[in-house]
Amino acid sequence: MKLRFVLSVFLVTFGIFLGGCKSEDEEVVEVVKVEKVVKDITVTVSDLPNLSLDEKIDLYEIKVVEDRAEPSYDSSFFYKLSIICLSSSPVSLDLTELGITTIESGVFRENTVLQGIKLPASVTTIESDAFYRCTSLQSVEIPDSVTTIESDAFYCCTSLQSVAIPASVTTIEWSAFSGCRSLKSVEIPASVTTIEPNAFSGCRSLKSVEIPASVITIEQDTFSGCTSLQSVAIPASVTTIGRGAFSGCTSLKSVAIPASVTTIEQNAFKSCTSLQSVEIPASVTTIGGSAFESCISLQNVAIPASVTTIEQNAFKSCTSLQSVEIPASVTTIGGSAFESCISLQNVAIPASVTTIEQNAFKSCTSLQSVEIPDSVTAIGSEAFSGCISLQSVEMHDSVITIGQAAFSYTSLKSVAISASVTTIEQDTFYGCMSLTSVYIPASVITIEKNAFKECTNLVRAVFEDTDGWSPQVSNIVETTKKLVLGYSFTKS
Repeated sequence: MKLRFVLSVFLVTFGIFLGGCKSEDEEVVEVVKVEKVVKDITVTVSDLPNLSLDEKIDLYEIKVVEDRAEPSYDSSFFYKLSIICLSSSPVSLDLTELGITTIESGVFRENTVLQGIKLPASVTTIESDAFYRCTSLQSVEIPDSVTTIESDAFYCCTSLQSVAIPASVTTIEWSAFSGCRSLKSVEIPASVTTIEPNAFSGCRSLKSVEIPASVITIEQDTFSGCTSLQSVAIPASVTTIGRGAFSGCTSLKSVAIPASVTTIEQNAFKSCTSLQSVEIPASVTTIGGSAFESCISLQNVAIPASVTTIEQNAFKSCTSLQSVEIPASVTTIGGSAFESCISLQNVAIPASVTTIEQNAFKSCTSLQSVEIPDSVTAIGSEAFSGCISLQSVEMHDSVITIGQAAFSYTSLKSVAISASVTTIEQDTFYGCMSLTSVYIPASVITIEKNAFKECTNLVRAVFEDTDGWSPQVSNIVETTKKLVLGYSFTKS
């Protein structure tokens, strides 16, 4: 069969200047000229199987036109189309004159020569994996007819620099543009109501994004790993910022969360290392685990009175955090909530809090004082461990449980154990080398091993009730020595 096509050749000249300011000793470097040959071809659908491409050509721009009486765009058609892209010659396809309604799943999957594509106005759906790992794809024209971009449609198209999503699209599915690391801009139209998880994750060249007011939820990991993202406009329609939605956005400096948001899920802004300020509105009731963990530039945060629980790791390793306002609505400070906030100097725990969970303020090395209100009944293990600047703590008789190593390696000078505590657990005050005196109430019946070990300056341990202890505690000097050595004590 004779191949019908129109051929034109374009010579594109590039200049590469390697010189600069020339000194007497330098050699003259000449401009190097590179000629790039681009061939423009028009080919009919019937002739697709016969098209032969010259590997020496730099780029083929191929327009495919219909010549069949009864066109059918089934799997066999897409197979013929994909065959073009199996050569080593870079190609750009123009399909605008065809009646295609669907770009089938995986049709160009892992194609490394496709550089551009123009889709016809008849297309309504770009199916999953359609352009999966098309690493040379630089441009795509999506027509206004498209309503759905399915999951992984443009996954890891690492050369794609911009994309305009038409106003006909309502859903951007899972990982649709994930890993498009050269993507600098994206236009999301007001028609989009759902941006599914990972839709733009790993788009590390994306600098800004406007989320339309039609979107209600920013789903899991939607923009995670967008390391160049500096600003984001979250509309007043959004009620939930999903898990990991902006995690790892290391260039994001500030974010305004609208009053419509009720939930900031776990890892939402984790490792946003440039984030300096955040306004959490009074509508938010939940700050999820690790929501702001490792936001090392965050200096202060005001938690609104609508929040009842600060979940585990919520502000962990926020090393620049100097102050935090915990409202009277909070009842639980979760495990490691403020762990390793090394710039935090003081914290006011409100009277609504009943539990300070394990590691809550662990390794807050600048924390100097803390007042534990009479509402608190439990202090978790290692809650204040490693707070090397902590010199005083006020503890009320409401405290029933002090967990293992709760105040280990602090600079406490004196301690009065709550009259409700029955057990001083293992390692509770281990390594408190500034501790000189401790008062142990009659409620205590067990002192576990190493509770006061390595408290090398402890000289006075006073027991309210000295009867029935093994070993005996009547001799303060001897008792204190045994405590420092890590002895355990029980009362019959």
